[in-house]
Amino acid sequence: MSAAAPDRLDSRDRIELRLSLLGLRSLFPALELVTPEYPTAVS
Repeated sequence: MSAAAPDRLDSRDRIELRLSLLGLRSLFPALELVTPEYPTAVS
């Protein structure tokens, strides 16, 4: 999973990336406390 160039991802890949990040945050709620910028960074 490479987030080096998010502008190069098409909409489907971007959605899948968001879903994977949201899935990780749901599995590890502590990540939201450590890195609360994840949702806004990928949107």
